[in-house]
Amino acid sequence: MKGLRPLIVAIAGSAAIFATATQSNAAADWQEFQFQYVYGTEYAELGQSINPEDGYARDNTTKASTFTIEYNNGWTYGETYLLVDMNLENDSNEVWFYTQGWEYFSLNKIFDTEVFEMGPIMDLRVAPGWQLQSSHDYYAGDYAQSLLDEAAWPGMTPVNDSNDLLELFYGLNLALDVTGFDFMGLTFGVYDDFNSRTDFDNQLFVSLYYRSTFDVGPTSWKVEGFFNVSGDRDSNVSSTLDQQANLFSKHQIVMDLGKLIWDKSNEFYFGTEIRWTQNTYGIKDVYDGYGYITKEQNEFFPTLLVEWVF
Repeated sequence: MKGLRPLIVAIAGSAAIFATATQSNAAADWQEFQFQYVYGTEYAELGQSINPEDGYARDNTTKASTFTIEYNNGWTYGETYLLVDMNLENDSNEVWFYTQGWEYFSLNKIFDTEVFEMGPIMDLRVAPGWQLQSSHDYYAGDYAQSLLDEAAWPGMTPVNDSNDLLELFYGLNLALDVTGFDFMGLTFGVYDDFNSRTDFDNQLFVSLYYRSTFDVGPTSWKVEGFFNVSGDRDSNVSSTLDQQANLFSKHQIVMDLGKLIWDKSNEFYFGTEIRWTQNTYGIKDVYDGYGYITKEQNEFFPTLLVEWVF
């Protein structure tokens, strides 16, 4: 079943994007479909951070490619956002998927009022969401293997279990009007874990996202990204799974290369995505007396980004 999980996550996310795009094509006030390719070399919290000999965490980094399908639209009573990431770890050829979706129900539109407009706040929106992610169990090390060989049978492979992400989000969103930005928004609420193998407490979550477009001489640019802040949370299964508060953010700076080369704007972009994290994914230092089973990491590095907009 575990081998099917990445495929299930990818199919679920892609199907959601396709169904939403198809059904809303006629009804949407506006819509945008993007495909992105990102390549980076300094990822710290991936498989190569595990020592294959002893199974313990280390500080090595690895290279990875990410292929992203992204869709969003505006419709009669709000906005829809859907995303699917396929991540390929280049050093080990491991593949995993992440997908998330949001629905923003506008209280101004639903109740045909302007009462929720205050200063820079354009709208208050109910914001349910979800996120799924596949994961891989990983080899616990030659030392653990030798212990099992003695206690069990030759060839038995010990693993450190990884757990899939299966969560629903309950919260609110503020649509903001800020000078210099095409859009900006603030989402806040809690994530509810539905994976019985982790059984996390609810997690507080705040996200600030933005986009700005501007011209510099003959060139056009787009800057967009987000800051996600997640609170700490405990697992009711094992304290080794407990997560600490963390920051996860990405910021893209891209030039409209299509407009510059073949005079077609908002079609093909090239630039960089800067990844900045603190306590990546909330992972804590966990020491078992011999070494670190997990090890917290901070990341700040640029990646290569290519984007197509349809």
